[in-house]
Amino acid sequence: MKRFHILISMKKFYLVLLLLCNLAFGQDPMNIKAIQRETEQIHLNELQRRERWQQLETTAGQYTVASNNFDIQHMRMELYSNPAVKYISGKISFKFILLSSTNSITFDLYNTLTVDSVYYHGSKIAYSQTSEHGLVLNFPGTLNAQVTDSVSIFYQGVPASSGMGSFYQGAHAGVPVIWTLSEPYGSRDWWPCKNGLTDKIDSVDIIISCPQQFQPSSNGVIVSNTVSGTVRSTHFKHRYPIVPYLVAIAVTNYAIYNDSAQVNNITIPVQNFYYPETPVFNGFISFHRNAFKTFTRLFGLYPFASEKYGHTQWAWNGGMEHQTNSFVNTPSPNLAAHELAHQWFGDLITCKSWQDIWLNEGFATYLTLLFLEDSYPNSYGPTLSGTYNSALSDSSGSVFCPDTSSVSRIFSSRLSYNKGACVLHMMRYVLSDSVFVRGVRRYLSDPSLKPGFATTADLKRNMEQESGMNLTSFFTKWVYGEGYPNYRAEWTQNKNNWVRIKLKQSTTHPSVAFFDMPVTLLLRGASQGTSYTVNHQFSGQEFWFNPGHPIDTVIIDPNRWILSKVKTSVKLTNSLTENEIRVYPNPSPGDFVVSLSNPTDKKLFLRLFNSIGQLVYQTEIDTPGRDELIIIPRSAAIARGTYILQIKSEKNINVVKKIIR
Repeated sequence: MKRFHILISMKKFYLVLLLLCNLAFGQDPMNIKAIQRETEQIHLNELQRRERWQQLETTAGQYTVASNNFDIQHMRMELYSNPAVKYISGKISFKFILLSSTNSITFDLYNTLTVDSVYYHGSKIAYSQTSEHGLVLNFPGTLNAQVTDSVSIFYQGVPASSGMGSFYQGAHAGVPVIWTLSEPYGSRDWWPCKNGLTDKIDSVDIIISCPQQFQPSSNGVIVSNTVSGTVRSTHFKHRYPIVPYLVAIAVTNYAIYNDSAQVNNITIPVQNFYYPETPVFNGFISFHRNAFKTFTRLFGLYPFASEKYGHTQWAWNGGMEHQTNSFVNTPSPNLAAHELAHQWFGDLITCKSWQDIWLNEGFATYLTLLFLEDSYPNSYGPTLSGTYNSALSDSSGSVFCPDTSSVSRIFSSRLSYNKGACVLHMMRYVLSDSVFVRGVRRYLSDPSLKPGFATTADLKRNMEQESGMNLTSFFTKWVYGEGYPNYRAEWTQNKNNWVRIKLKQSTTHPSVAFFDMPVTLLLRGASQGTSYTVNHQFSGQEFWFNPGHPIDTVIIDPNRWILSKVKTSVKLTNSLTENEIRVYPNPSPGDFVVSLSNPTDKKLFLRLFNSIGQLVYQTEIDTPGRDELIIIPRSAAIARGTYILQIKSEKNINVVKKIIR
């Protein structure tokens, strides 16, 4: 297998890196241990966010009570927020299409927020806020299915307190700041929405007003940024479908840095919102330039290229992939690549349930490895090993998450992130680089998914369609099953340099009895080595190879494609006698086996005669140099009795054996 390659000019990149010596990576811009620590921190932050919501569940009720009888087509969010005060007020207008006839629809809205009024066709309508944090809108009459309509909701209040999100108010360098972090269910804390993984809003306009000395940040592109008196209003426009938890706002005295990334003669605007006291924040631009090239080359153009990509600085120790605008803390290659990767995997295509969270996090983790493979090959191998070692640290648990009631299970660094990435790496090995890339592109462009929600079954279907292979066993064992295989190769080499390998496998969890995988075997001698890839279908399967030279070791999976902790090889003793023949068992109640070791001729002839000299069985086999096992099968023509077996070769073998059945 060949690694993905890309030619990238690194001179400018390293110049920027040298300026970042005060960051966590110190003088070494690609400190491997720092990268691995940061990877684990990204995973931990996701887990902590999810834990906040589990802790609130007893008082918050269900995460979503929104009705499924309407589909939101457009949202216009008009908010006022002073970052010095934890308070929000505004008007949100929804254009929607009814999916069934009804006289009411229900949004999610935390009941610490107060709805002042709801307007429908210019008139106020009745509504109610429920103890389950729902907002029920009651229309004047029954509305027909497939009718497009609209409402406007006026509300205000103190957003619910959820630890470091979902609506944070604090300060940086003494300056007030607010930002939101809604994954997975925090959107309802600060705006009326559909809080689950069922409906993407087709497009949004977000208008944020604040005291004029501050600058808002949000999704999409800035349409206008005006100051009237003491109030600044910034209008953001986003014309791509977006899941509610990816809608975000932030307000403080942000400075804006505009730049671009050039990919395939396409210029993608890049816009960073950063704290004025940390201009080094813009180092992200250099990091993600290379990631843009890798991801675009492999998986297609950045999904939101007609608008922008960028970052907004916040105090959270990590990042969040808000659509077109990732919220991050400090520059680093790993974090920049991980959050950018989510724009394809998580934003463009979003997991349909938290059971399939690995489709978001496994892909983002693996794309970060591909970024390192292209841009920092010296760091790629150790980082891949760290990912594998994490996945191998325990045998229990599957990549697919069957029980979403466990917070640590959903956002498991070992399973959802690292083992998910390992599964993708092995799929690349099974399918080949080119087929893997084409399959993932098919998945991303699947008209039944794009842009929307996906399950593990959707990924499997697309990879099978592209490869023409049945991947049921692969997904059943690696995604839904638990544990991993361990290997043992028992090998001998005969006098002709042919090598026999018996490849054994044991598994670490009873959910999978055997992992059928291609396995690469490196046969290495003092000065040279030869690799072979075999289709390993059962434990104890035997393979013969002719490397053409003496070998002293057999290495299983030398490039570490397969998720496996133990890969041992043992050389067994064997005869070096030329043309050594054994016949066993003798006597035999069934088949006879003729063993030939170290043959010197190219053909072998076997003839079996009964006690009266009649020929009852004969065969001819090629003997290219490997040891041979020839089976004389039990048949009606070979009844009980005494037989004479004649074994001859072209020149050197002429053996007669008496055998008894």
